[in-house]
Amino acid sequence: MNPEQQYTAIKEIASKLGVEVKEKNLHIPSIRVKSGLCKVRGKQLFILDKKKTLREKIALVAGCVSDFDYQELDIPEEVKTIIHKHSGVSDDGSD
Repeated sequence: MNPEQQYTAIKEIASKLGVEVKEKNLHIPSIRVKSGLCKVRGKQLFILDKKKTLREKIALVAGCVSDFDYQELDIPEEVKTIIHKHSGVSDDGSD
């Protein structure tokens, strides 16, 4: 599975968990904004900085998914490993 496929798979898992992933430009002069999970009108929304690298996006969304009960979903083992690896990932993409 290539990184683009990994990213797509993790976003699909987030969707199954009721989390919509939206990529936005978070580079706003004089305001520090980070990617993260929020609730908007009762819905879970993960806002992701679209300027992050694909690797950082995978880490951030996988970190978000790891906070939910995803174990019952039918997920390829490779993707489960990625989610587990990135549990607790911060906005800077590091563990």
